[in-house]
Amino acid sequence: MFFPTGTLANHLAIRKLCGTKQNVVVQEQSHIYHDSGDSLSRLSGIKLTPLGKNKSYFTLKELENYLHELNNTRAHNPVGAVSLESPVRRKYGQIVPFKHLESISNYCKSKSIPIHMDGARLFIMSAITKIDIKAYSQMFDSVYISLYKYFGSPFGAILAGDKNLIDGLHHDRRMFGGSMHSANIAAIATLNGVEEFQKKFKHSISNSKELLIKLNTLPQLNIETIENGSNVYLVKLDSDINLQSFIKNLENKSILLNQDEIQSNKIRLNINVTVLNQSVTKIFDSFKEAISQSR
Repeated sequence: MFFPTGTLANHLAIRKLCGTKQNVVVQEQSHIYHDSGDSLSRLSGIKLTPLGKNKSYFTLKELENYLHELNNTRAHNPVGAVSLESPVRRKYGQIVPFKHLESISNYCKSKSIPIHMDGARLFIMSAITKIDIKAYSQMFDSVYISLYKYFGSPFGAILAGDKNLIDGLHHDRRMFGGSMHSANIAAIATLNGVEEFQKKFKHSISNSKELLIKLNTLPQLNIETIENGSNVYLVKLDSDINLQSFIKNLENKSILLNQDEIQSNKIRLNINVTVLNQSVTKIFDSFKEAISQSR
């Protein structure tokens, strides 16, 4: 089913999965917990229980301990669903390891707890891990993917699930103001993007590996890899290089970087299909030039 935003797709998936058991376990660093304006609690009366503080994911043991704790409380408050996001945007695109997703999924199914995947960047994760999208999605009762993050759509999201989940959900979508006659605009753009993305992104990964090796030969910068990383890298420059000037000089060469929100002395480098718009040599030369111009 189409939704105008991922926030709404996540919301209505969890709302439907929970039913009357309005307690949901989420990652403490997840988009649902931090970046949705408490919409589930304010609009649907659903409590979010965050586990794995300041980590990309919580462990199976943490989940088991929480459920054990609930079973020993005087007031019954069962978990209605578990939600997992991967890659985790707030943790520099860290990927939750497949084996871990599998263990959480198997445990939830053994306890008859529905499980939702915030897979906004699922296609990126699949290309990097080389694990088929179906292998990921079959572990979950519902999966959301973004349409605008990599398919070239101006907006939109898709929520996938079985017939019991999707049937009738269009009424909830309308209730939340999410039924759009202009959705065909996003659909048309997406159809082309879906066909091209996976092939292009595989090529992008290959080019980016070559580019990162070349960039690391420049003594004025250091590229940091992220544990369980996806397509996000942190770049630290020598202290005598002006970060804002460096960013602006690269922008003039159609290379867009951002100062990191958390570590302000570093630059965030996101690799996507636009790395194919210029040759590796041309991008490398632009970095070299930007360094010399930013001292």
